[in-house]
Amino acid sequence: MRVARRTLLAATAAAVGTVLGLRPALAQSLDQARTAGLVGEMPNGYVGIVQDDARVRALVDRINAQRRQQYQEVAASTGAPLAAVEQRAGQQLISRLPQGHYYMTASGGWARR
Repeated sequence: MRVARRTLLAATAAAVGTVLGLRPALAQSLDQARTAGLVGEMPNGYVGIVQDDARVRALVDRINAQRRQQYQEVAASTGAPLAAVEQRAGQQLISRLPQGHYYMTASGGWARR
């Protein structure tokens, strides 16, 4: 059981790593929004709004819909629960953030890396 769980986690981590390579155009817009302090990464693998604005909401909705679809594909291909895939992605995304970018803390507040 323990080996199977580790194998599942390793497969999930590898698949999530692939998912994190978003399309260049979306990644560029996301990077610009992150750099401007408008959005941040959340532990659940999705982007959150730091400074609300209609264009920011549209960007976040678009990116989160794409991420959810990709997470669902990873969950289906690895047999991992969707929540586990989302959480693993969130951990990886937050750990890779450059200095100055926002992430959501465990208490639900925004902090800068």
